[in-house]
Amino acid sequence: MGQENKHKNPLEKQIIPSDIIYPDEIEHTKKFCDIELFFRALKPDDEPMLEKFLYQLSEESAYQRFFQIMKTFPEEFIHEMVSLDYHEKMGIRGFEASVIVGNNAMMSIFKNSGCILHTKFDSGMYSLNYYFDEKI
Repeated sequence: MGQENKHKNPLEKQIIPSDIIYPDEIEHTKKFCDIELFFRALKPDDEPMLEKFLYQLSEESAYQRFFQIMKTFPEEFIHEMVSLDYHEKMGIRGFEASVIVGNNAMMSIFKNSGCILHTKFDSGMYSLNYYFDEKI
């Protein structure tokens, strides 16, 4: 039994509360340059992986993601990120993002996505929207 769990893919089917329907139909693979990425919604069982990821962020990366210095990530904060209803609380068609001025690496990712980028600028912050079905 230990051998079977040793190689279990953490992205395989996970337990979703019975009153919530996980949208399998939005899972997809998208190619960016020469890299193929798999997209899917977060699931409740992703909480430990998300926590590990957040604590591995550099101070600068955490600031660029959350617009404040974050040295700790409370359990409630992480739980809220993986507690989705898959309707109101999730983008299905694309991405919405806020990017602080100076985060050139993130802006480059969006600009090179192959999708039309909708931008607004206000008070040192870019608001970005892009949709997978709008191609350049």
